[in-house]
Amino acid sequence: MERNKKYYHLKNQFALRGWENEPYGLTDIGSQGRNRLMLSKEQFYALELAASGVEADSPFFPRRYRRLAEKAVELGILEYSGEKTMLSSWQRYHKTSARYIHSVLWSITGKCNLRCRHCYVCSGENKYGELPLEKCEEIIEQMVEANISAVALTGGEPLVRKDFWTIVDMLLKRKIHIINLFTNGMLIDDEFVEQCRVREFNPIFLISFDGVGCHEWLRRVEGSEKKAIDAVRLLKKEGYRVIVTTVFHENNIDSLFATYELMKELDVDMWKLGPVMDAGNWKKEENKRKLSTEVLFDNYLQLLSLYKKDEYPIGIGIMGFYFGYKDGSWKLPSEQGENGSQYLCQSARRHPYLMADGRFIPCIAMSGTSVEDEAPDVWEYSLEELLTNSSYTELVDKAQEDLFEHNPECGNCENRLQCKSCRANPLCSANDYFGKDAIACTFWQGHYKEKIERILE
Repeated sequence: MERNKKYYHLKNQFALRGWENEPYGLTDIGSQGRNRLMLSKEQFYALELAASGVEADSPFFPRRYRRLAEKAVELGILEYSGEKTMLSSWQRYHKTSARYIHSVLWSITGKCNLRCRHCYVCSGENKYGELPLEKCEEIIEQMVEANISAVALTGGEPLVRKDFWTIVDMLLKRKIHIINLFTNGMLIDDEFVEQCRVREFNPIFLISFDGVGCHEWLRRVEGSEKKAIDAVRLLKKEGYRVIVTTVFHENNIDSLFATYELMKELDVDMWKLGPVMDAGNWKKEENKRKLSTEVLFDNYLQLLSLYKKDEYPIGIGIMGFYFGYKDGSWKLPSEQGENGSQYLCQSARRHPYLMADGRFIPCIAMSGTSVEDEAPDVWEYSLEELLTNSSYTELVDKAQEDLFEHNPECGNCENRLQCKSCRANPLCSANDYFGKDAIACTFWQGHYKEKIERILE
C-alpha cells in the first residue's frame, strides 16, 4: 500500500528576502508588514529547500535541515501539505543591495484642508506640491525593488488626494502594507470606513488633536475640533486602533488634564504628547508664545500622578519624557537601553521620510532645514541606491562619537552615556545637527528620571 506523502509548504503570508546588511530574512505580511525575521544562513537554506517542493520524509533532505524545518512548522512558518507546492513568484528569494529598514513614512501629498500654525511641511500653502499618480506608482515599484514591505502614509492630509484609494490599492496589490495613516480626521466618515472594510484595510490611525477648547486656534478652521473627536469615536466604534497626537504650547497647556479625561473617555489606544517644534509654519508664527521645557515637564509629572491613580487606562507616550502602556510597564525615551546604541538616531535608520516632492530625508521634523536642502531624491537615485550609499545613509550613520567630537559640551557631560537625544530638535532650533537637544538636557539635568520613578514605583 502506497504511503501518503507529506510535503512542506511555506505559508502564503511569508516571503524570502535579503538586504545588504541582512542577507537572509523572511517578511511576514500576515503581521501587516510589521515583522521581519532575520535568519542564519543554515536556517535560510533549510527553509528554502523545505519550501521548494521537497518531501518531508525524503532521505535526500539533510537531517540537520529537517530539524530546522520542523521548528519552522512549530513557529507557524511552514505547514504540511498532501501535495507538492512551489513558492509563488512573490515568495521567492529576492535580495536587494539596499540596507534593511522597517518602513517608510511617505507624504503622498503636500496639500491639506486645514491651515495649521505649526505644520512641519507648511501644508496650508502647499509648499511641496503633490506628485502625479504615475510618479507614485514608480515610487511603489522602487519600494518593491528595495524590499520595503511597510509604509506609513501622511501629508499634508493624505485623504485630500482624489486618488487616495488608488494609491492604497496599488500598495496592497504589491503586498506593501500601510501600517499607519496620519490624518486630521476631517474626512473620516461612514463612507471612508466602508472603503476600509471592503479592502480589509486596517492601519493604525494617528489623529491629531490639540487640546479641549484649543484645537481650532492651532488648526485655524472652525468645526475642526468636533470633526477630530467624531473621527476618533467612529474609528473606535468600528474596532480600529487609534493613536491621538497632541502638541502643547503656552496657549493650550491649561487644557492638558481636560484633554486627558477626553482621551480616557474615547478609549484611545495611545495618546502621544510633545511640544511644538520650532519648524515649518511655527517658525513664522507671530502669535506663538514660548513654553519652557521645565514647565512642560512639571505638568507631565502631575499627569503621571493622575495616570497612576487611574491605573493606566490608556497608553501614553510623551516625547523625550515617558512612554507607558496599559499594563503599567514603561520606559524613558531619553534614556539609552541596556545595550545602548552606537547611532545617534535609530528611528531615522529604521523609518526614513519620503517627502511629497520625492526627496528623501531622515525624518519629517527635519523638513525646512539644511538637511532638506541637501536631500537626494528618488528621481536622481532609486530608493535602493539611497538606502545603499547616499547623503541619507551618511547622516544616519553618525554615531555617539561623532556627536562628542563635534560638541565637546555633550562629550564632557556626566550623562553622555545614558542620554538618548533627538537630532531634529537642535537642527530646527539652531540648524546644528550635532547641537544640544534642550529637551534631553532638561530631562537629565533636572533629574526627571528620579522624579518619574518616585511617582510610578
